[in-house]
Amino acid sequence: MKWRLCGSETQHASLPQPRLYSWERPQSNVLSIVAGVVGAILAIAILAGIGFIIYRCHAGKKEKGYNTAPSQDGGSSSSCTGSNQTI
Repeated sequence: MKWRLCGSETQHASLPQPRLYSWERPQSNVLSIVAGVVGAILAIAILAGIGFIIYRCHAGKKEKGYNTAPSQDGGSSSSCTGSNQTI
């Protein structure tokens, strides 16, 4: 499609002579917009995949952090019970 050049002539008291202004067709940047959207979608998909993998690795672990000690000893051997106690 052939675009025509559009223009206008401006006359004003502050101008020494009338000026001619023209407008050209703006450059199409659809390709860069599509590439940016596709890149953003790929980046989000990769980050979501990495997050899902990390979640699955940590979801299998039942014990997190330190376990609490039992409230009663239950007869375990300790270093205080023996024949050589020094007090």
